Amino acid sequence: MKFNNHFYSPNDQFKAKWSNFENSKINFNLDHFKEELVPFYGTKDFENFTREEKIQMFFEYIKFVSEAFLLFEQLIIVSERSIRKNKNIPFEFKEKLWHIAQEEMYHSIGFKTFLNGSTQLNWKNHKIYYHTKIIRTSLCFIVKNFPTCLFLPGAKLEASSLGYYVELKKLYDSNHHNSWLELNAIHSQDEAHHVPMQFELHNDSILKLGALKTIVGSLLFFIALQLTLFLGIRQVVEYSFPQIKGARRLTPLKKWILTVKMAHWSVRNNESYIAARRMTKRYFQSQKPKFGIFFKYITW
Repeated sequence: MKFNNHFYSPNDQFKAKWSNFENSKINFNLDHFKEELVPFYGTKDFENFTREEKIQMFFEYIKFVSEAFLLFEQLIIVSERSIRKNKNIPFEFKEKLWHIAQEEMYHSIGFKTFLNGSTQLNWKNHKIYYHTKIIRTSLCFIVKNFPTCLFLPGAKLEASSLGYYVELKKLYDSNHHNSWLELNAIHSQDEAHHVPMQFELHNDSILKLGALKTIVGSLLFFIALQLTLFLGIRQVVEYSFPQIKGARRLTPLKKWILTVKMAHWSVRNNESYIAARRMTKRYFQSQKPKFGIFFKYITW
């Protein structure tokens, strides 16, 4: 799947950086393992895992993060196509959203290139939740019927991608070829301006497409997204501890307990999520989203 077979890109420089990534050899393997990127890092549970379990969890969580970005990027495209049909929406608004959608198309191809190109990830046989039809269908249904529902929740998700890249830069040497670092570097360049644009899109559209519809749709999308991510974490646990025998064997109940703990770690101990929460709160204060009191849950 080549980039030049898809949408018009904003400029040649943008097209070049993503085309170069797609055509490069994906380099991401055991040499790039970092304990700091493993779920539960800094907790007592982390110390109880074997090195092999930490390594497996590291790669499974990388897939989890990649699929979260990939899924959201494709939902932005669904939103744009739904809004495009509305004749009451000004051309300037549609053009801004269309511009973001084109960039998100490139992003989604970039993440798919990474996932398919790393043999260490074994994404073809071990997807996290991207392949689950009911998840994709449910999220697409919400976005098609409430196309403005993902602007503010999406701003927070994109903010988390910026926080995640900051963490990667601290841990990896930029001179050493690392496709995961490279992908997040070029991805963050675009997301840096997508976050404020999501707030602008919200303010420009909420009255035109209906405040109540946006409020209800955003809540439905937020809940569905949290459920999707929780089920994804459950799959990370399943793949990370496949067949442990003896005293360390994990029963289904223990796996669910570990899932809940990992979900808690993801939103309370994960530095990228903490950074995203801070950034989202700042934008809520500076951008003052319309009917913002009904969207405060997004900053939690």
